[in-house]
Amino acid sequence: MAAKEKARPGASDWIAKLKPELREIAQALRKLLLDAEPGFEESIKWGQLCYAKSGLICFMMAAKAHVTFGFFNGVGLRHPPSGHSFAGGGTKTAIVEEISVSPISR
Repeated sequence: MAAKEKARPGASDWIAKLKPELREIAQALRKLLLDAEPGFEESIKWGQLCYAKSGLICFMMAAKAHVTFGFFNGVGLRHPPSGHSFAGGGTKTAIVEEISVSPISR
């Protein structure tokens, strides 16, 4: 198994517990993140799947009908991904809303 494909305790279990339509979104986001930065550390914090590298970077959390993706300390980000906008989550958090599988591609 390649380094970025090695089992990461917690993340797979978190994703496996999601409804099938949300699981597909979470798996696509996870692949995109780990392809972009294989050195990310995954952990479950506050019931969310979090990614860190020298500090917390981003997170995803699931609700009944959607997956929310956000950036810790993302308030300073200038350009959201194409077709998305940032919403406030806290004083420093930037959240990308309404994630669907179709825009998750390179």
